Amino acid sequence: MGSTISCEQCPAASEASVFTFSEPLVLKLTEGVLPEVQQQEHQVHDIKEREWMEKIQCIEDLHTSAYSLSFEGFNELCRRLEQRLDTMKGNDRLKREVEKCYRAHPGETLQCREPVQKFEDHIDLTRLRTIKEKYHS
Repeated sequence: MGSTISCEQCPAASEASVFTFSEPLVLKLTEGVLPEVQQQEHQVHDIKEREWMEKIQCIEDLHTSAYSLSFEGFNELCRRLEQRLDTMKGNDRLKREVEKCYRAHPGETLQCREPVQKFEDHIDLTRLRTIKEKYHS
């Protein structure tokens, strides 16, 4: 709180330097123990917390058995979905490059051989990954 130098004649200074501590705090500071009532409240809190954790675990187990999806399974599903979305984004980007090339060179399709080849390679790679996931998972 800070210190105040006082001559003890100023009532404001002497009142400001008086601290009142609760009995449980004094016990905790002097003896290192909580009063019995607070210890019981703390134990009740621990029991309630344990009960809630058991309920949450039970709900998670029910969901896992009902939907055959565990936390690890969910993460794997998300990873595969993100991979497919990335593949689709790649398809769109390469498709736009081919379209852009065809617009830039109307009637000269051979000028767009390189972007078309990249697009075809990407489609083939996507098909191979899909087949591999489907039959090797």
